[in-house]
Amino acid sequence: MNREEYLNKLTGELNKRLFKQHGYSLPLDTIKVSCGFPCRKALSNKNRTIGQCFPTESNGYNEIFIHPQLEDITEIGGVLVHELIHAYDDCKNGHKKPFKDIAIKVGLTGKMTATEPTEELKDLLKDIEEGLGKYPHKSLEPSTKNKQTTRMLKLVCPTSHPEQKKDQYILRASNTTIELSGFPVCPCGLQMQQEETE
Repeated sequence: MNREEYLNKLTGELNKRLFKQHGYSLPLDTIKVSCGFPCRKALSNKNRTIGQCFPTESNGYNEIFIHPQLEDITEIGGVLVHELIHAYDDCKNGHKKPFKDIAIKVGLTGKMTATEPTEELKDLLKDIEEGLGKYPHKSLEPSTKNKQTTRMLKLVCPTSHPEQKKDQYILRASNTTIELSGFPVCPCGLQMQQEETE
């Protein structure tokens, strides 16, 4: 079973064992769940979006994405339940009262924009995991570091004087270029050198 199959089976179990028990039947034929980076704030540590549900107006389905950093059933399940509530009303009420009423009934607590599963819901999710098995996925940590760009070295003619800026012949080259080709030659015929920094 791959991640998508697992998440969709988990959705079916949650519909049967949670939502229907509280009087809500999910429109399973219009819900698709995948593991993937949500559109907004996916790489931000602050207010990180860990799940997202799109309305059916996009392509006829409520497409739900669960962030690939999540691997624990209680985290995945808690986010999935939250997003399934959005799918239930086709994303029409945001996190307003209709959303909150359902969320509280099905076992979500906390701020409605960042809900947490109650202990009772966590127990249900662990019970479902016993039947489905472990989520077939290991957490992916997205890198927020910017890739370092090539550092260009400033090369000058040895006869140039920094105070004579307008007459100074300057080139820029990477360490790799210098290692492969050596220092270039100035039009005056002398080999250029790296500018010394103070």
